[in-house]
Amino acid sequence: HAVTPVAVALVVAAAAYLALDPLAEEMRSVARSGRDPRAEVWAAALGMIAEYPLLGIGRGAFAVAFAGHHRGDTLSFTYTHVENEWLQLPLDLGIPIGLAVLAALAWTWFSAARRRDLSRGEMGALAATAAVATQAVLDFGLELPGVALPFVVLLGVLASGARGPRASR
Repeated sequence: HAVTPVAVALVVAAAAYLALDPLAEEMRSVARSGRDPRAEVWAAALGMIAEYPLLGIGRGAFAVAFAGHHRGDTLSFTYTHVENEWLQLPLDLGIPIGLAVLAALAWTWFSAARRRDLSRGEMGALAATAAVATQAVLDFGLELPGVALPFVVLLGVLASGARGPRASR
């Protein structure tokens, strides 16, 4: 039974050794670039949100719309998404609908997080959805069905035991 930990340690050591040079070069290139180009993309997205506040630019239109609004000359990529899900929704759908979707997601998560009777599985679902939501600040993973579907299913599981907002008749 001692063979498994030794084998795992050897595989990890070999992977670290083989990946050391490419990883070091990647770190040097990040240090040379000086800044993250996403900040420029996000600034342009905020300008587009201000320009199209009610209906947004439409789903899937970012690459075309960004080309017309991008003022800098430092980006050498064609961006198809803002690479920030929380900016992407109000940009695509407009402020009213985008913020309503974000509020519904937040309400579901925080309602579940306040419950005292959470099972271990529900705690895991809270942690998993929080991790994906945090990662979505720097990426557009929720645009991918393999990320979005489990995220929505986990939120549905969390919502099944949560209380909804109270409304008077």
